[in-house]
Amino acid sequence: VRFNAECHRSRGETRVQYTDWSRHKHHGHARDLTFVAPVNASIGPKSTNCHQTQSYNLCQGGVLVIDTSQVMADIPYGDYFRVESRWEVSPAVPVVVKNRDGTFETFSRVTAWVGLRIPFHRNTMLRKVIEQGASEESRKSVAN
Repeated sequence: VRFNAECHRSRGETRVQYTDWSRHKHHGHARDLTFVAPVNASIGPKSTNCHQTQSYNLCQGGVLVIDTSQVMADIPYGDYFRVESRWEVSPAVPVVVKNRDGTFETFSRVTAWVGLRIPFHRNTMLRKVIEQGASEESRKSVAN
């Protein structure tokens, strides 16, 4: 809970509300979030109401898959698209490293892959601008 709160705070998001996790017949478990996020665009409001659906599933081989789908209600063309992300986290794998002094150490390494897509429901001339802005904001979010 503290980690989630810190992530939202670091991005300037306010009025964050979560539903409880519940079983989902296609996605393992799912929950919904609503929050207000700042908007870093030259046109439109300075903040927007967001609705995000999160789901997770533990797949074969112990891979944890976390999916999100988010819509932003108040931004221009916000009803034209959504932002989807997927995190795939593979279990820890032992890695043996030889030190300079000839001794060996064993570390466990988790592998994470993060993907993003921005499906559009309607066409707009601003598609490339929207995709670029959403990609940049998502990169910042992952980096934090």
